[in-house]
Amino acid sequence: MSDTTVPRFAWVMLAAALLVLVAGAALVPFLAVSVMAFAAGAETTIAPNQLPSAAPAQVPRPAPVASSTSQVDVRQGLWLWQRTEYSDDTTVTAPDPSKYTVSFQADGRLALQVDCNRGTGTYTLDGPQLTITPGATTLIACGPGSQDQVFLQNLRDVATYVFDGESLVLNLKVDSGNMIFSPQPPVSLSGSTWRVQSYNNGRGGVVSVLPDVQVTATFGTEGSVNGNAGCNGYRGPYTVAGSRITFGSIVSTKRACLSQPLTDQETAFLAALGASTSYELVGDRLTLRDDARATQVVLVRPSVQPVPSAP
Repeated sequence: MSDTTVPRFAWVMLAAALLVLVAGAALVPFLAVSVMAFAAGAETTIAPNQLPSAAPAQVPRPAPVASSTSQVDVRQGLWLWQRTEYSDDTTVTAPDPSKYTVSFQADGRLALQVDCNRGTGTYTLDGPQLTITPGATTLIACGPGSQDQVFLQNLRDVATYVFDGESLVLNLKVDSGNMIFSPQPPVSLSGSTWRVQSYNNGRGGVVSVLPDVQVTATFGTEGSVNGNAGCNGYRGPYTVAGSRITFGSIVSTKRACLSQPLTDQETAFLAALGASTSYELVGDRLTLRDDARATQVVLVRPSVQPVPSAP
């Protein structure tokens, strides 16, 4: 070794001193490797992944975008009871969902179909809290297999409601079960000529159409209704929104009827049609009602045979 050669241990001591003096903690592993390699007489090679690197930049995440979903409302139309699932794992299924229905009116009133009977009631909403108070119903005996009393009692026990997809779920008190309802499928009043079966006579009664007299209504897809009022033809505009129906000004021809009963019937029918503000379509039966839920006109499809007149 020449006089200008620095002893190997001197390099080791110099590198150790640098470890103390270097302020960056990230360089410590780098220098330690260099010292050990140099002391062993090996060439020092630093792999790229051993070099200190800056911390990755923090890129802010975009705020989540709220999804656009349609809001379902209990007051959107007619609900058909499918079944009640109880907490003891038993289930009561509606024999015919179209005969067990509830309609929540905007004014807090209920319209009920309880098997073969019709009824009314009231309800209150407070967020998810729902209280239902069934009222009076007609008193027809519905026969064996009816679930009318189960249906009414379940409604009295409702405490809250939620939606499961398109289904309405009414939760019973103390978590005793759930009533499952499905929405009435979209219906169309157009496509056939309806035969008027009965109408409100304007004196608080719903009466049948006179024997051997055809009173009809045809709802066009373009928003017009026309038909035969018994003696004269009539027509006018109408609009439908959910279960609501509104008739505009109805005009008719001016032919004289052959009898006073025919005249009275025609006058009362056209007045009842104009007073109708909501409709219910169950099977082949269309019922028009006013704001007080009073029946105004009952119509059936042509496939329903008229009741024969008495001989």
